[in-house]
Amino acid sequence: MLETAYVLPLLLGVVLFIIETLSYAMNSLIVNDVLTDVHLAIVDEVREISAMDNASGFVSDFGVYCDAGSVKLNVGASEAVKALVLNSLEIKGVELLETDPGAVNITNETDSQFGFDHYVIKFNGTANTLTLPTFLNEYLPMNVDTVISIKASCQSSAP
Repeated sequence: MLETAYVLPLLLGVVLFIIETLSYAMNSLIVNDVLTDVHLAIVDEVREISAMDNASGFVSDFGVYCDAGSVKLNVGASEAVKALVLNSLEIKGVELLETDPGAVNITNETDSQFGFDHYVIKFNGTANTLTLPTFLNEYLPMNVDTVISIKASCQSSAP
């Protein structure tokens, strides 16, 4: 009986920690899945603008545009990407903290040797814990990145 008094709370704590670990892993996988969807949508827009005869009138959801015969991604369009990511996470049931609601940053680096433009989309955020006290949220941040490499040509004519 005395063993139960000591072992049962410890066992309950271990079970709650396992549940929280699985929840954190699932939230990270969901964020990865959402960023993969964004990656594919941007690549589809790159493919679409590259196939057009005149890309000057192309309206992009993610800031893809034609610049001097090359397809580019507007790094300032991170708000549109952030809105899509946060809406997708909300639909999939990931609740982010009000103090750390998630941030999406897009950075660009050009590979001058091979002509690729590399864009890194970084998501940083913290999801609510399920079972553990809320002060432990700061130890479980989610940092997920996706890299998009673009080397596509396009045609645009000035109006």
